Amino acid sequence: MKERPLLLVSILALSLACVALILGPTLLGS
Repeated sequence: MKERPLLLVSILALSLACVALILGPTLLGS
């Protein structure tokens, strides 16, 4: 099986985007 670093990077990017969308307004609001 070949490793797919792009897949891992995309998953990490999506997770970071979700965290940014959730924590962003909270940090800016306070």
